[in-house]
Amino acid sequence: MSHTLVSTRLFHGPRYWAMLNGAYSDGTIPLVPDALDACLDASEQRFRTHRRSTVARTWLGDHHVVIKRFNLPDTLTRLKRMVSRTPARQSWINAQRLLAMDIATPTPISCVERRYGPLRGESYLITAHVVGYGLDQFFSDPAIDDARKTRVGEKVLEIVARLHRSGYIHGDLKARNILVRNDQPLMIDLDTVEYRWFPGRLRRGITDDIDRLMSTAMSGDRSFL
Repeated sequence: MSHTLVSTRLFHGPRYWAMLNGAYSDGTIPLVPDALDACLDASEQRFRTHRRSTVARTWLGDHHVVIKRFNLPDTLTRLKRMVSRTPARQSWINAQRLLAMDIATPTPISCVERRYGPLRGESYLITAHVVGYGLDQFFSDPAIDDARKTRVGEKVLEIVARLHRSGYIHGDLKARNILVRNDQPLMIDLDTVEYRWFPGRLRRGITDDIDRLMSTAMSGDRSFL
């Protein structure tokens, strides 16, 4: 878990471009897409495998990490990604923004893009693995007392309000996109976080964020938010 902005080192080659957290410059983090694909194939646990992304947990040297590959499910997505900012890079940038707001998120370790000259392909985000609950799991766990759930709910609302006061929306604020570790909330899945310049669009985005969070954070017929 991180609250601190990270220093960044840049790397590139004929078929890749990468950013690396300077604290992980021990040579154990692969920065080439084919090597990351091999890590995904050999991972200890796949969290998600579908058309748009593949997410797995593994060890890279002494680092317990999560690797997320943003896939190219169709021709239109492939064409758009070639000339636009990749979701891995957007996630990396947004992690820095959240850390600057003192909103916790898993430590960003590296961002890698497959390149074909100036054109982009699949992209990869590596973050530190965080042991914790999804907020929906936390609220539905009968072993956790209601007072504790209420305290965590208040912390969640505080970081969401901080994000919105800064002019940003999450864009996919489902309860499972907030992790709870040691009763502290962390935001994840940051590729949809964006700044809304116009007040009307910001208000609509805030409403959508809150509606999605509330509808997915219910525990039975109770809400702790």
